[in-house]
Order: sequence, then structure tokens, then C-alpha cells
Amino acid sequence: MPAYAGNPELLLADAESDPRYHFERVDVRSQKHITCVFSNYRPNATIHLAAKAYVDRSIDGLAALILGNIVGTYNWLEVARQ
Repeated sequence: MPAYAGNPELLLADAESDPRYHFERVDVRSQKHITCVFSNYRPNATIHLAAKAYVDRSIDGLAALILGNIVGTYNWLEVARQ
């Protein structure tokens, strides 16, 4: 589910002309997807910007925040570590 923060036009717009920059929209809840990205690009550095922080929605949908923020960050770090 794309959010305002997942819009590449709003994030690092100046970086798009740099051949080292790549934007991949993947589900951070899936280590398989993250592993594919890391395998394709073999990055020296990475930025994980997939966290969600809207408190009002967390009251009704805490599971989605936990999966995206905690599990997604864990998956990202685990793949990067490998």
C-alpha cells in the first residue's frame, strides 16, 4: 500500500540523475523481495524509509504498523547483514 512517503517524486528527486541511485518499491515484510533487491544491486549503503508513524491509524490497525515498522526493519537489517 503506497503512502505519501513512498513517492519517489518527493524523495531524493535530485538523486534520480545519479547512476548510483535506484528506487525499488518492495514489500519490506518480505525478506525474499529485499534479498532480490540486494542481490541485483549489491549496495555499499542503503536507506530504509518504509516506517509508518501515524498514531491515529495505529489505534485501529496496530498489526499493520508492527509488520511494516518492526518486522520490515528487522528484515531489512537481516538481509543487509548477510
